[in-house]
Amino acid sequence: MIVKMVFFKHNRESLSLEELEKLKKTQMYEPLENFPEELQKVFFRLGEIAFKGIKEGRLLFESSEVSGLEECGLLHQLPDVQTRRSLSGTPKSQFCFTHLTVQEFFAAKHLVDTEAREGIERFVCNHINDGTWQVILQFVAGLLKSSSSSHIFINLLPKSTTKRTCYLSSEPKTLTSWPATEEDKRLAVQVCKCLYEINDEKQPVLQNKIEKIKFNAVEFSYGGLSPMDVAAVLHFLEDAEEVLYIDLSLNKLGDLGANEVKKFIVNRERKLKRLELSGNNFSDNAAKNFAAALKRSSCKLESLFLLDNFTDNAAKDFAAALTHSNCKLESLYLLGKNFTDNGVKDFAAAVMHSNCKLESLVLFGNFTDNAAKDFAAALKHSNSKLESLHFSGKYFTETQRRISLQHLSTVIVN
Repeated sequence: MIVKMVFFKHNRESLSLEELEKLKKTQMYEPLENFPEELQKVFFRLGEIAFKGIKEGRLLFESSEVSGLEECGLLHQLPDVQTRRSLSGTPKSQFCFTHLTVQEFFAAKHLVDTEAREGIERFVCNHINDGTWQVILQFVAGLLKSSSSSHIFINLLPKSTTKRTCYLSSEPKTLTSWPATEEDKRLAVQVCKCLYEINDEKQPVLQNKIEKIKFNAVEFSYGGLSPMDVAAVLHFLEDAEEVLYIDLSLNKLGDLGANEVKKFIVNRERKLKRLELSGNNFSDNAAKNFAAALKRSSCKLESLFLLDNFTDNAAKDFAAALTHSNCKLESLYLLGKNFTDNGVKDFAAAVMHSNCKLESLVLFGNFTDNAAKDFAAALKHSNSKLESLHFSGKYFTETQRRISLQHLSTVIVN
């Protein structure tokens, strides 16, 4: 779509403004292969140049290479430069694509237009781990746009798994985690991004592949995942119905990524029990999204880890979620560098609510002795189900530590 918008706006090669406007109305939402033959030839030449440039590691092209395409709207002419041999030589014109992404798109189009299915599959297999070609391969997947082509990428999904023990419903359980190695994690992310471009809701080949790998836990921590990366991974996991545990901690999800996680949780009923998301640069907006998800009947989460820079607003949202009848959370690990006693007061009130199912709570923040007193009272309430509380307050006094420990044998106060 972006390529077509740039083309229609800036093309001055052979079409009048009126012709461009007419094409824009009729072809904007059509695939490029449906464009007039004259323009098809332009796109084919651009593909040749783009692919050759990527292959040779070049972003700049001589005027002789782009002859006849100078005003096509998808190339940018750089200021003329003198030849290296002589300052008195004839200035040379150089061109580049209007954006690297445009060059990558046309390189992908060239590959799809000129290679048979077997050749494309071979090329994808050879270059899926090469950073130079990864965006291009995502374009390739989008251009193929067919579930019949998805096997090209599905066959590259890593099969490695490892065993890990985690607590589900307060009981230790051995899970089969995928992928097993850092190399396989990187490969899995790239394949998921390609499958995301195909975006076919019904992929029996993919479902069959997931069933063969046989995993019920997913671990992508420390992966540097962006919001777009996690959207692709979670789209892939839509077909992984047996997953109980997902670890996406210490990535770069931010609030955009948080919204993708929320959609994954609530869009359909899942067996997912435990979610680790610590260290993703979330704000209170992300906390609001997660709290909203906990209130949905489709959400089966029992354990949630969120160690980020939250404030009392986030505490208020989570406390409200804990009192909702649909919330099934039994363990919550929450760090708010800007949490104050007001946030603790909200959690203490939630613990006393009959709907609250929390058995384990970890809270870090700027708490004082007043916060410890609030929880001391809450834990004595008949509705409280808390069995473990790790409570870290920056401004606790030694006196309050001793008082808390005397009254609350299950509490760690530090």
